[in-house]
Amino acid sequence: MNRNQFRKEYNKHRFDILNGNEEYYIEVIVEKNALIGVLDPICRKYHISIFPNVGYGSTTVIHELAERFENKQDKKCVLLYFGDHDPSGEDMVRDIKNRLDIFQVEVEVVKVALTLEQVQQYNLPPNPAKMSDPRANGYVAEHGNSSWELDALSPDVLVNLMTNAIEEYIDMDKYNLIIQLEEKEKKAFEDYADNFDVSEYDKSLNNNDGNDKQ
Repeated sequence: MNRNQFRKEYNKHRFDILNGNEEYYIEVIVEKNALIGVLDPICRKYHISIFPNVGYGSTTVIHELAERFENKQDKKCVLLYFGDHDPSGEDMVRDIKNRLDIFQVEVEVVKVALTLEQVQQYNLPPNPAKMSDPRANGYVAEHGNSSWELDALSPDVLVNLMTNAIEEYIDMDKYNLIIQLEEKEKKAFEDYADNFDVSEYDKSLNNNDGNDKQ
């Protein structure tokens, strides 16, 4: 067993600690696959799962999502959504919420971005709304003929939006205390890994196998 294997075990342990001490269970869905790389480090920091959702999710995807939330119904479940400001993107929160309701799981679905306020704040370039979208008429009636893409926001802005959204649901005093404890545990794990004698471990396994065969 080497340091990388110990680190993997440590990360599993860390996940259990964080999730066991929080009031909320949070997941993130991002409409754009390309943005997973931008937002994933923030989710890893808080040990939150992030998934891509290109267009309307399949029944299987929604069912798997519902199962994960069902296993966390002892907590307040939150789904943070990042998507375009266009006919489908504006309808996605309603669609996800309604489909999760079918599985009878209680989840707060929040669209973190992209909002019209963010479009105005960051002066994002418009695109024509896709009129072939079945939801286009309702969207145009409410927002006009323009739409905006999530990835028009800079990576720094997206990271800040993600961080602020997550920290609304996390007890930061408790989180920071857990991080301090983790640092001590991490050093203990790594010290043990550095001093772990693989050859002696393998020898003891072989001896045990030999005794079992007698």
